Amino acid sequence: MHALPSLHEVSGAFREGGLADRVILTLARAEAGRELQNEDRDALQHAVDFLSQAKRGYNWLSDPQVSRDSRAWARSFGTAARSLDRRTRDAEFLGDIEQMLQVVTQLRTTGIAESEPLKCARVFFNRVLRSAIDHIDAAISARDINDPGAPEWVLANSFGT
Repeated sequence: MHALPSLHEVSGAFREGGLADRVILTLARAEAGRELQNEDRDALQHAVDFLSQAKRGYNWLSDPQVSRDSRAWARSFGTAARSLDRRTRDAEFLGDIEQMLQVVTQLRTTGIAESEPLKCARVFFNRVLRSAIDHIDAAISARDINDPGAPEWVLANSFGT
């Protein structure tokens, strides 16, 4: 039996999914040739932050030092690893992350990026969103208060049913 996520993890997945959704919409607008607004640049900054954290998480594996930021790096790395094309080899992971980081940084800075890399980044963030939805769904679906493995927050919110 898998460990069930905590309420903190579920709320993090909601946040991650919402931000991924904003990135997807921004990348789609850019692909359509629309001019970026300030809110689009904010979404792209989230993409830059997420990809930078995933890259740090990847590099952290070879020299694991616990710090205030290492949890965020590990979370972003795990999400990115689940979200990349399953055919991506370990050696390609960092290159794919760096390529997407470059395209979203360029788009955020100049408002312009090539079509194919934009599409790849949009597909990736679509998978990030899907991963967040799956995480949330696993946490809240089919959780019965009679299930001995139900997380404490499910039991605490059962309101005597």
